[in-house]
Amino acid sequence: MRGILRGFKSAAPAPCLILAERRRKCDRPLPETIAKTSAKTAAKATVKTTARTVTTMYRAVTRNIEVVVKPRFVADRSSPENNYFFWAYTIAITNNSDETVQLKTRHWRITDANGRRQEVRGAGVVGEEPVLKAGEQFEYTSGVPLQTPSGFMVGSYGMVSSAGEHFDIEVPAFSLDSVESKTDAELNFSVRRRFRIAL
Repeated sequence: MRGILRGFKSAAPAPCLILAERRRKCDRPLPETIAKTSAKTAAKATVKTTARTVTTMYRAVTRNIEVVVKPRFVADRSSPENNYFFWAYTIAITNNSDETVQLKTRHWRITDANGRRQEVRGAGVVGEEPVLKAGEQFEYTSGVPLQTPSGFMVGSYGMVSSAGEHFDIEVPAFSLDSVESKTDAELNFSVRRRFRIAL
């Protein structure tokens, strides 16, 4: 799938499933549920609860460039009986600095519930190397499968400024949780609780 950015050479397609992508002008603040941070680089997880869904957002800021991640478990793409669990994650990158920057590379570290870790490196994201002017935002959605019902991801983007300076920005660590993982956790807690009572 091609994005709406024009005039830039596309990078190699990302290994994960591309679900959707878009770029828009950052003309409104992020929801108040995302806490403000004063440090150069900071990460914060915020939970927003509605009547039917729970959305968790993770936030990091590096050099006034903000990265917000919203993961979600995709049950209809998963097959627990075959140890296949799938998550989609939407990432919004907002350039709150005064300079134009371009995203050139990505680096992911993905860890499952058994501690198995894989690293993914590549050019751009979802086949693009987006250029963000001051105040602009780029948003895309991709996905990742695991063999366990839970895990987590953390990473970074390699950026270059209009002056030619290369630097990395942080992608906050975010949790990959499924219904199965929560059920297992509740069962283990119940077993431990009964064991303590028996003692």
